[in-house]
Amino acid sequence: MPRSIFTIGALPGVSIEGAYIHPENIEKVKKLIEAMPEIETRAYQKACTNFGKMLARYVRRCIMFNTPPEGVSWPPHSPDYLKKYNVQGFWYLSGQMLRSIRLRQYQGSYYVGPNPGEKAADPVNIYGRSRTSKLTLVQLARILEGGTEGHSNSKFHNDIPPRPLFRPSFKAVGGTERLKKYLIANLRREVKKYL
Repeated sequence: MPRSIFTIGALPGVSIEGAYIHPENIEKVKKLIEAMPEIETRAYQKACTNFGKMLARYVRRCIMFNTPPEGVSWPPHSPDYLKKYNVQGFWYLSGQMLRSIRLRQYQGSYYVGPNPGEKAADPVNIYGRSRTSKLTLVQLARILEGGTEGHSNSKFHNDIPPRPLFRPSFKAVGGTERLKKYLIANLRREVKKYL
C-alpha cells in the first residue's frame, strides 16, 4: 500500500483493570476472558470507524469551504492561480479530492484520505476531454500538505506553500484523547454484553 497521509494506530496505555469476582459469576468471567481478543477487536473497529468518519467529515468540510482547520492558516493564493483556475482553493480544484476523502482500512489500520491508486484529474480541461495527471491523489495531497518550497529537486516551476489539512484536522476533532475515549466507551459496551 502506498504510504498513507495519516494513520489511526493503536493506543498505548489502554487496558482493562481487574476486579473482585463473585463466585456466582465465575462462568461469565471465563466466557469474558475467552472472548476478550474478539471484544478488543470489535471495540477498536467501532472506535476507529466512528472517529474516522467524524474526521473525514471535518476534512471534507474544510475542503468544501476552503477553510483551514482550527489553529492553522493557509497563505493566500497567487493572482495567477486565481486567474487561471477561477476556483477558491487548491484542495477543491476539481472536486475530485473532496469526493475521494473517506475512512479507509488497510491490514487492520484505519486512515482518512483519498483513494491510494486514483489518478488526479487535470483541472484545466483545455481540449474538451477528460485528462488525468501523472500524480495520484495521495501524492497531490502530500504536496499540498507539505508544500514544495525549498525543494531543489521539485518538479514544479513555482513553489507551492504548505497548506496542512490532515494532521491539524486530527487535532481539531479531538486527537488521540478523543479516540481513546471512544475506545474505552466501546470496550465497556462490549464487556457489558458478557456480564
